Amino acid sequence: MWLSKSGKEVLDQIMDEVKEMEQFPLNMSHLSENELISFLEYGQKILGVQKGDTFRKMLIDARVENYDYA
Repeated sequence: MWLSKSGKEVLDQIMDEVKEMEQFPLNMSHLSENELISFLEYGQKILGVQKGDTFRKMLIDARVENYDYA
């Protein structure tokens, strides 16, 4: 996928906003660490079944070039 310069700027702005949100996409603070890990594992398994392992891996490994995720 190729983005225009302005599209990349908008994507960076969105990613910056999301990075700062403590409760994105859901407030999961009531879950224990083990419950959260289980939730993520189940979600990945469902994604793999629905879309295939190749798609699941591509989605999990996706990164925006030159974006600071820290």
